[in-house]
Amino acid sequence: MERILITIGCLLLAGWQLYVSYGELRRLKTKGNKNTSAFASFAIFYSIAFGVISLGLGLQVWFHLI
Repeated sequence: MERILITIGCLLLAGWQLYVSYGELRRLKTKGNKNTSAFASFAIFYSIAFGVISLGLGLQVWFHLI
């Protein structure tokens, strides 16, 4: 039972993280200017990386690889 909950939690977290990252990337491309922080691109990159890692973890738990 806990495997299912962990899988659902990881997949929901990954989906939300990737959705928010994509939206922020689009916003940054259209509304970014010289006042935009130079670290915004790092934040988006690590946000996408966290989403991909969460997705991988969820799939590994789903397929009983860990």
